[in-house]
Amino acid sequence: MNPRPVERSDEAEWLRMRAALWPDEEPAEAAHAVRQFLDAPDPALLSMPQAVFVCPRPSGGLCGFVEVSIRPYLCFVT
Repeated sequence: MNPRPVERSDEAEWLRMRAALWPDEEPAEAAHAVRQFLDAPDPALLSMPQAVFVCPRPSGGLCGFVEVSIRPYLCFVT
């Protein structure tokens, strides 16, 4: 796998994967967040991803993504 920064052409696939990961998120809200990031990432908006990376499939499409954000809380998984 060769992760790379998300590109505008990844919008539909990124939304597809977000819907699979967070099925309770409103589709319109997800689409707005994705478009807002692709149009102009704003580091001042801490609720917005600060960076997004995707993993392309050799056959086309994406197989994974990572959204990097700053949150005012910590979460540990053990």
